[in-house]
Amino acid sequence: MTKDDLKTIEKALAVRLPQSYATLMTSSEAEAARDDYFFRFLFIDPAVVVERTIWLRELMASYGLAFKVSFVVVSEINGGDAVIIDTAGTAEELLFWDHETNVVASFECSLSDFAIPMRN
Repeated sequence: MTKDDLKTIEKALAVRLPQSYATLMTSSEAEAARDDYFFRFLFIDPAVVVERTIWLRELMASYGLAFKVSFVVVSEINGGDAVIIDTAGTAEELLFWDHETNVVASFECSLSDFAIPMRN
């Protein structure tokens, strides 16, 4: 991602992305890993980040459940579960949304640890 891509996300979602996320996503490692199989763990297309975040916000609202506007979906795993950063925090603590229970909980994994596969 470029800095302009990050600004696009911030503007579309009315958030300020944490510096740790911005640094990771604009790093040379991320650029080099663009076509890497393991980089599939993090969304690299800003349009996908925006689309998936808006989708989840709307879904949670349709169930009458709270979804903080500071949440941004950065990945999906396990066939539809979302990995989220809270832009009100540091982005190092990831959250996990379970599509079967509609529960958002701590993911027990940091952004740095989650991104390790792209570094191998």
